[in-house]
Amino acid sequence: MKIAYVTATFPCGHGEGFLDAEIQNVARLVDEILLIPTRPIGKIREHWSSQADARVRLLSQPLFTSGMLSGFLVFIFLQPLSFFSILSILARHSRSVSIFAKNLLVFPKSVWLAKRLKSENVRHIHVHWASTSSTMVLICGVISKIPWSMTCHRWDIYEDNLLAIKSNRAKFVRFISRRGATDAEKIGAEKTKSVVIPMGVVIDASPPV
Repeated sequence: MKIAYVTATFPCGHGEGFLDAEIQNVARLVDEILLIPTRPIGKIREHWSSQADARVRLLSQPLFTSGMLSGFLVFIFLQPLSFFSILSILARHSRSVSIFAKNLLVFPKSVWLAKRLKSENVRHIHVHWASTSSTMVLICGVISKIPWSMTCHRWDIYEDNLLAIKSNRAKFVRFISRRGATDAEKIGAEKTKSVVIPMGVVIDASPPV
């Protein structure tokens, strides 16, 4: 089974260090992981590139390229109903103009991602953060019909960027704390799709006593 993992910037830059161990462990359970940073800012961290499992393949593209923009225009021309349907979702469910604008910024890359993951025969997408990275995957899922899931952390829950509709469209939503899950459910996240799995750390198999 081939899956995709969408991050904010990892493995580029300095953030999201917690994803290193998580992705390496998930890689043991699947045939291949395509790792896709939403905004690949900064250099690929040297430690990750030297330790990466052979089943993890980095698919790093800037947020905007000329190819993405031309592909986006082709999508609008060939699939206007899909375009306006997605635009309507963003307009109706973005709770502020600034969030709507942020969501629009990832629309072209979402179209590119949908086409690329279909061509790669990806069977599932998992995305970290309930912010614009999951907006990109939400749009990608609408276009490609590939099922997806999401991990919510903390600040991204309270930003409430389409949280209710993302919860509705996702196969499941992982929270890293019970408090986060409870607060998200108050905002509109579906309780039946919520699962709490705390962030873990790598420890010795036989710690000293």
